[in-house]
Amino acid sequence: MLAGCPRRLIPADVWELLDYAELYRKGLPPEPGGALDQAAGFTLACRIVWAEQERMKAAVWAKDDFS
Repeated sequence: MLAGCPRRLIPADVWELLDYAELYRKGLPPEPGGALDQAAGFTLACRIVWAEQERMKAAVWAKDDFS
């Protein structure tokens, strides 16, 4: 049984790695000129926009009954 939030069990550097992996998947590699040179606010804004795009796509698929 968990005594607290399971997200707290994951160290900060692992969360950072997961963030960079997602940015790389979206075309922003963790290298000079890529994700490493972007402001934290910019990368956060990218993640928000991408999440909203995915939410909108899922809503379209949920509405389409394919009949």
